Amino acid sequence: MWCDNKSVVASINSKHSKSPRVMDLIRAITLQTLQYNFTFTATHIPGLDNSIADSPFPFSDGPFLRPGSLSLCHPSIGNEHRRGSVQRYLHASLAPSTRRTYQAGVKHFLTFTLMHGLIGPSNPLLPATEITLMYFASHLANTVSYETVKLYLVAVQDLHRELNFPLKLTEMHRLQKVLTGIKRLTPTKRRDRFPITLTVLHSIHSYLKPKFSHNLNHVMLWAAFTLAFFRFLRPSEFTCNGPFDPSVHLTCNDITLLPNSHSPSHMLVHIKQSKTDPFRQGHTLTIAKSSSPICSVMAMKDYLLQAQPTSSQPLFAFVRPKQWLTRKQSHNGA
Repeated sequence: MWCDNKSVVASINSKHSKSPRVMDLIRAITLQTLQYNFTFTATHIPGLDNSIADSPFPFSDGPFLRPGSLSLCHPSIGNEHRRGSVQRYLHASLAPSTRRTYQAGVKHFLTFTLMHGLIGPSNPLLPATEITLMYFASHLANTVSYETVKLYLVAVQDLHRELNFPLKLTEMHRLQKVLTGIKRLTPTKRRDRFPITLTVLHSIHSYLKPKFSHNLNHVMLWAAFTLAFFRFLRPSEFTCNGPFDPSVHLTCNDITLLPNSHSPSHMLVHIKQSKTDPFRQGHTLTIAKSSSPICSVMAMKDYLLQAQPTSSQPLFAFVRPKQWLTRKQSHNGA
């Protein structure tokens, strides 16, 4: 058995775990191997190579779907290369973050149906009935927010559409009533988000003291904060929240100080991709130098001269420990 979780692989192969619930499963599996006279081992496979298991629709025919439901098989065109192209374009239709969220929703749905024995030869997983989705939404409401319940239902709807099953959540009136009830009965947790003003930025400057600091992390944070502030950047546009991709994330090659790096009058910042630019057309932003102590151009100049980041890593990275600036760290870094 291949698995992308090293802890699971170790527990299966050693037949031991510190978790009592996991040990119950290991004992049950071991009894089955003794009863039916077979053995098995687990082998680790990296998550990036485990694309089938992480796919939003990993099943074709069998007890999960009705026979012949996989819509990518053309009845007259048997070219594998063309089908691969269609599959690649379908995959690229969703942003990576959206796809990860949809995968989580589909996995919750599959776990729910397996847990309640809703899958069988005469009872396929798809298309899902309205009553099943009502119970699924009610199940989710015990652990996640109302917004996440809706998002996971949309993920299930997208799974249906990928496999050519008609499913319109808005036309399921009883399901919509269940969602309304969840919204009414589930307390909303409101997070107060305050704007970053010049006063706040001056306070950050007084705390970090980048001009006189020997802490390179402070210099890096100040350059990142001023860049984001003066060009109204989203966190995803100047942080790295997943595997580093130089074609997507900001690097030192995307910063140009003009007319030179020692005495710049302005700088150009190339944003390769953003939420409002999903097709990666890219935009180049211009920031002029100012005499203010919170000048973004001078902050970037000082950071580039001291840190000398390479194009093989994100522009903003911590020194100790060696890690990149993420969205979470940008909120808590200072």
